[in-house]
Amino acid sequence: MASLRAMNNILFIDYRVGGRRKRVSTKLKDNRENRKKAEVLRKQIEYEVSTGVYTERLKRLDKKEMSLSKGLDEFLKSKEELNQRTANGYKHAMSKFIKYSGNVSIKKITPELVKEVRAKLVMDKYKVNITNKKKPALNAEEKVYKEKTLTEITITSYINKLRIIFNYFVKQKYISDNPFPAQPIKIKPVVTIPDKDLQDILAKLKRNNREHYKVIMFLLLTGLRVGELIGLTFEDSVDFREEILKVKNYKKNREDLLPIYPEMMEFIREEWSDYTGLLFSYKSIHSMKFFERFRKREGYEKYSFHTIRKTFITKLINSGMSVYDVMTLARHRNIETTLRHYSRADLRRMGNEISNRTNMGSILGSDFKKGLKLVKNA
Repeated sequence: MASLRAMNNILFIDYRVGGRRKRVSTKLKDNRENRKKAEVLRKQIEYEVSTGVYTERLKRLDKKEMSLSKGLDEFLKSKEELNQRTANGYKHAMSKFIKYSGNVSIKKITPELVKEVRAKLVMDKYKVNITNKKKPALNAEEKVYKEKTLTEITITSYINKLRIIFNYFVKQKYISDNPFPAQPIKIKPVVTIPDKDLQDILAKLKRNNREHYKVIMFLLLTGLRVGELIGLTFEDSVDFREEILKVKNYKKNREDLLPIYPEMMEFIREEWSDYTGLLFSYKSIHSMKFFERFRKREGYEKYSFHTIRKTFITKLINSGMSVYDVMTLARHRNIETTLRHYSRADLRRMGNEISNRTNMGSILGSDFKKGLKLVKNA
């Protein structure tokens, strides 16, 4: 039960919750009119205590006093599916913010404080070890460091992560509004390799270095990330019977499956005589600098291995293939990535097969198309 009490001509409400006595001031002076108002408050508190609503309200009030570090811990516990790398990203973003805000309660984080901390992050300096790795230092005194400041991209990444954390607090009703602003997404134009340059690049590589040609052509036909080429074997990766390419995704600890379509099948059979062992002999991405050297030497635009992947995905979308199929072939984690970066085509048109939707055959030349016809007619 809750009751009214007057003290020093001010009305108070006494009640019990969780076995403890509580007293709250109405801040109303003791008179007939104010007693009517206080009675309404008394009945509301009495109802909320009896139904448990008031207890939940107190819990939420307690959560408002939760520090940033404890709030982060609760957020991460609610996201058990996060991998360690992503979790560390949230931890790092929060530690950078706490460095300038202090480990204050979450309710004290305001848009003004966020702006203040962001301004300080621009000036934040950290040391990078630039000691020659080929000649490692013998002791700490011999190590060489370079002082750097955080880039705008890095700071924006921190703010985005903190916004996600505070969205959780809003969802849990610990706070009413998110103090971290939504960051505008800057969409860079997608750089792809025009067909004319593609044909020229492939022709030059095919004449001068067959192994380099195979790498570029394989990336173009599959849209693989360059690191995914390493470790591909005929025994574990290429299934001729099912016409499937198996790609290990070490980051997600899974195996992705891609179709081996006619152009790709013909290319493999034409370029490899022995279907055993590794498809490519490279041991790391660092040993695959040939394309950058070739590009500079021949005077091409700033193309990269990833530009080839973008070219593959863009060709799929421009061909009219379903955006969901493109997402699957590109192995994007969410469809927004596919739409945001690559979709410029009329997505209402539906597609069937890569071989029917792209001009891979024309890029490879007339001899290849003749071979492809033989395969299709066989």
